[in-house]
Amino acid sequence: MHVSVSDKPIDTARFIQIHDAAFRYFGGVSAECVYDQTVVALWYSS
Repeated sequence: MHVSVSDKPIDTARFIQIHDAAFRYFGGVSAECVYDQTVVALWYSS
């Protein structure tokens, strides 16, 4: 399991960094990402 935490709102750059960290942790990149609750994933926009 990989968990990322941010003390600031997550913008696009941070969102990509979090994914990059997870991919590195698991040792690869998935063919596709499916988000169950995209409202939660895309809540904040600057």
